[in-house]
Amino acid sequence: MKSILYCICFYYGIDVSEYNFSSITLWAKQKTNHDLREALNVIRSITAFLIDTIDYMYLSHEYSLATGKLHYVKIASTLTKIVTQFLPRCK
Repeated sequence: MKSILYCICFYYGIDVSEYNFSSITLWAKQKTNHDLREALNVIRSITAFLIDTIDYMYLSHEYSLATGKLHYVKIASTLTKIVTQFLPRCK
């Protein structure tokens, strides 16, 4: 999960240089090429989905402020997709 956090922070320009992500390197060294490729595909999928969700939530919030309408049901259902689609693969 640290690798996903790192990717999301990097995407949004959040400086994480003061944090130690050496465990990611250690984790990667313990994987075969095939396992690493599979894991990286899952990380990429989860990261992309989370970024899309965060962007959607931000835009929905901005829209809610402008119109006075709330879209939390859509946001909640979108976040539920994270749990049902991606997290079971991270065992």
